[in-house]
Amino acid sequence: MTDSQNTGFTDEMKERFLDYLEVNDIYSEESSKRAVNSLRYLSQFMPIESPSKEDVEKYVRFARRKGNINKTIENHLAALIHYNRMIGVELWTPKLRKELTEQQYVATKEDLEKIFRYISTIPSREYSYLLRAIFLTAASTGARIGEIARINVDDLRDDGIYIRAEKREKNRIVGVAPEVLEFLDDYKNRYRLTPTDRTDKGLFVWYHRLGKGHTVTMRYTKDSLRNLIRERARDAGCSNVNSHSLRRFAATELFRSGADFRRVQFHLGHADPKSTMPYVLLIDELEARKNGELLRPFFRRFAEEGMRSGHNGQAAGSPGMDSHQLGKAVKSCVENESKIHASEFFDEKNGYFTKIVNAENVTVTQSNVPGKKKTKEVNRMRGHAISEANIARGEGFEPSLSLRNSLAGCRRTAGPSPPRS
Repeated sequence: MTDSQNTGFTDEMKERFLDYLEVNDIYSEESSKRAVNSLRYLSQFMPIESPSKEDVEKYVRFARRKGNINKTIENHLAALIHYNRMIGVELWTPKLRKELTEQQYVATKEDLEKIFRYISTIPSREYSYLLRAIFLTAASTGARIGEIARINVDDLRDDGIYIRAEKREKNRIVGVAPEVLEFLDDYKNRYRLTPTDRTDKGLFVWYHRLGKGHTVTMRYTKDSLRNLIRERARDAGCSNVNSHSLRRFAATELFRSGADFRRVQFHLGHADPKSTMPYVLLIDELEARKNGELLRPFFRRFAEEGMRSGHNGQAAGSPGMDSHQLGKAVKSCVENESKIHASEFFDEKNGYFTKIVNAENVTVTQSNVPGKKKTKEVNRMRGHAISEANIARGEGFEPSLSLRNSLAGCRRTAGPSPPRS
C-alpha cells in the first residue's frame, strides 16, 4: 500500500483539525490526540483529503492482514471521517462488524476474591487500604481509569461517588454499596496520605519518585493507576485483570442483577446507547457459555457410557473378542484361499481398527482358477475382509456363515489378548 498517493499530514493540517474538534466538542483532549495520530498513520497509505473508496478498502484489507481488530480500524476511519467533514466532504467507509476479542476479558468474582486475599497479606496497612479502596472503586463504579484518577476526597457523597467524565460526556453520581462508601470514608480519614501539594484533593495518593532520590506524595495519574491495577492483579495470580476488565465486571454484574439498559448506560457514563451495546454482547456470551452445564445432566450419561465402551478392550460388534484376535481370525480363515495384504489393526484414538482392504491389495493364490471364477473369489475374500473390518469398527456388517463359523472356532481356541502397546 505504500505505493498509493501520500500527501502527508502537516502541522498546519494538525492545528486546523484540533481546532475543529474542540469547537464542535467532538472528542476529549486525549481522544483528539489519538485522532491526530490516526491521521498521521493513515497518511502513509492514502491521501487524507478526499480519499477514494479504493484507498479506504485497501487500508481495511491491509489492517486486517496485519491483525488489527475492527475497533482499531473503526477508530482510524472515524478520525478520517471527521477530518473530511471539516473540509466539507462526506466520506464512504465500510461498516465493520462488532466483535468480541480475547482482550475483552471480564473480571470475575473469583478474580476479585483472589485479589482481595492478596491485598490482605500486604504488611503496610496504609498501602493495603489504598489498594483495597482502588479495586473497590473500580469494580463497583465501572468508571474509566481516567475518571477514577480524577476522584477527589469531596466526591464521596452519601448516595454514591461523583464522577467527572473523562470523555465529552456528562458528569454523574454513581451509586455504590453503602459498605463501599463506608470503607472509602474510613480510608480517607485514617489512611490517606497528605499530598506534598496541599491543594491537591486527590482521593488516591501515594509516594512517587521523581528521580535522584527525590520523592513526593501525590495523586495517581491515569497511567500510573492503570499500571498499578495490572501489576497488583498479576501479583495476585490474575494476569488477565486490568482496569477495563473491572469496568466490564461492573456492567455485566448489573445486567445479571436485572438492571435495565438505561440504568447501565448511565452507570457507565455513555452518552450514546451504542456504546453500551458491546457490554450487552459480553453478558450474552458469558451466559451462553453456561448452556453446556444446563445440558450436562442429559448428555453426561451417554458420553460416560461411550467412554466406558471405548476403553473396555472389546471390539464393537464382536463381544468377547478384541480386534487383535479378530485380525488373526480373518487371516487364518482365508489364508488357504488367498493372500490379503492388509494393514495391522490400528486405532488412531483408542487402539485398534482394521483398515478397509482395497481390491488391488487382494491377490488370489496361484492356481488353475478360471478368469470369471477368479474374480468371484477375489470379490468374496474382499467382502470378508471389509465386513470384518467394519465389525471391528462397530458398523454392523454381518460376515458370511462360513466365516462366522471360522470366527467361532477362533474364539474357542484364542488365548488371552496380548497387551496393547
